[in-house]
Amino acid sequence: MEMSQKGCSDKEISIYLNASGIKTPRNKIYTPSLVWGTRKKLRLREERKGNTHFEINSLSIFFK
Repeated sequence: MEMSQKGCSDKEISIYLNASGIKTPRNKIYTPSLVWGTRKKLRLREERKGNTHFEINSLSIFFK
């Protein structure tokens, strides 16, 4: 995510990961589309982490 924030493209990130010998969890090489999907999943996970308000039958629960 840091490289993306610095303006690197998904292609540049995949080239860096592959040149560094970093493999995917399934021991494959990184492609630009895989980097894009990984960044999307991370962004969605971060959004869910921020959503800590749940309502159940008019009962509100807040987590901190």
